[in-house]
Amino acid sequence: MIPAHIGELAAAVPGLRQMFAADPDRAHRGTVDACGIRADFSRQLVDVALFDAAVGHAESIGLAQRVEAMFAGESVNHTEGRAALHTASRARGSSLPEARQSATWLGQALELADAVRNGTALSAAGAPFETVVNIGIGGSDLGPAMVAHALRRFADGPEVRFVSNVDPADLDRALDGLDPATTLIVVSSKTFTPLETLHNADRARSWVADACGSWEKSFVGVTARPEAAAAWGIDASRCLRFGDWVGGRFSVSSTIGFPVMCAVGPSVFGEFLDGLHGLDEHFLHAPFAENLPVVHGLVWWLNTAVRGLGSVAVVPYASDLALFPAFLQQLVMESNGKGTDLAGNRLHSVASPVVFGEPGTNAQHSFFQLLHQGVQVVPVDFIGSVEPMGSDPAAHDLLVANMLAQSDALAVVAGPGLAPPVGWSLGGSHEVPEGGHRSVVQIGSAGPDAVERRCHVAAGGVTPFARRGDPTAEPTRRQTPALFGGECIEAAPAGADD
Repeated sequence: MIPAHIGELAAAVPGLRQMFAADPDRAHRGTVDACGIRADFSRQLVDVALFDAAVGHAESIGLAQRVEAMFAGESVNHTEGRAALHTASRARGSSLPEARQSATWLGQALELADAVRNGTALSAAGAPFETVVNIGIGGSDLGPAMVAHALRRFADGPEVRFVSNVDPADLDRALDGLDPATTLIVVSSKTFTPLETLHNADRARSWVADACGSWEKSFVGVTARPEAAAAWGIDASRCLRFGDWVGGRFSVSSTIGFPVMCAVGPSVFGEFLDGLHGLDEHFLHAPFAENLPVVHGLVWWLNTAVRGLGSVAVVPYASDLALFPAFLQQLVMESNGKGTDLAGNRLHSVASPVVFGEPGTNAQHSFFQLLHQGVQVVPVDFIGSVEPMGSDPAAHDLLVANMLAQSDALAVVAGPGLAPPVGWSLGGSHEVPEGGHRSVVQIGSAGPDAVERRCHVAAGGVTPFARRGDPTAEPTRRQTPALFGGECIEAAPAGADD
């Protein structure tokens, strides 16, 4: 049940332009810094009174105790009676039994990945591996595929491909042009039961066996049920384990990350784990008002449950994070897509928004027209990197300029009775949106340790674990200063035709 006073405070929040005019320091005070991420929440329709009330509500319902219980390995997955200890898979050096066990399993996975990379692990044909094909679905695909794509600049091992769909075209595409004698098939599944995964694995097994005469040495299984993998035929020496206390959608930091290990190597994957652990520690120990996952989660809760906004767009202005929105779709909607509370009572407010997104600037030329001129309000999370992820710094400045311009346009626009912001030229009245949109700007570093920090933040950090089976964007191509000084650059309009 949403406290009545929070609803009243949310309804009384002034417009963004009014709040910025009244508080010149709003942008600074609305920004949270943690673990190399700077998250600017100042463009959200949240004032001091509402923020304090939301933090107080989180404290009053025992959120701190629930977070501590999760990290301690208590049973927080009430439906399955399990812990949710994905955090243990990156808590290297922890005395927690699950963390020590996870470290052992990860060590075995990293050792095998290193052997694949250096050519000492051989296929059924006796050849080194040149390509890795991961077969999985849900968290056994979305997480490792997203991270492998995000860290592609650091990849110096075999090419890695991913298959998830039972549509035969998906596996056909993945195997196209590959040599069965030099291809490692990784069957990733927590339970080793999904029909899609097993059917694709059967096809891949036949593909290898027909060419090589045998197949066992060309397959690796990654699972929480090694007995099921063995029954399918995975050799015990090629079966990598993780605990059933790791939810599939949270499992990329476990041995499910094996394809990523093959691509980038143990050192880079270790940096990735350290980035995760750093934010885990921040989440566990930082005061709520300064706690990035908590603040972000509360903002999403205010927008979704309190204001009734049914969706949120996640727009990474980084091509390397192109798969991030798809990853979040499962992470958020499978976690929070519930109709009852922990006691089994029917919910009277929406528990999760519909998450969607595309990389910017592509998104500006697809759904941003609706964001700017549609009648529904869609919160937007903008994600960008300070450091260029490619070879053209000027293009990176253009990219970030577009991101900042879009966030400004969606946040502070002309509404009824308000003049357009200074320097903006709007056309007819049909182009003037009514009221501002909510947006978040996140700017972080671009290294391996930063990738999963962003994942953790954008997911909100407050997630249950149980499962049941356009002209306004840049109306005048206004000049935007280059990020690091120098001459001004222009940001392209969102509504322009390709």
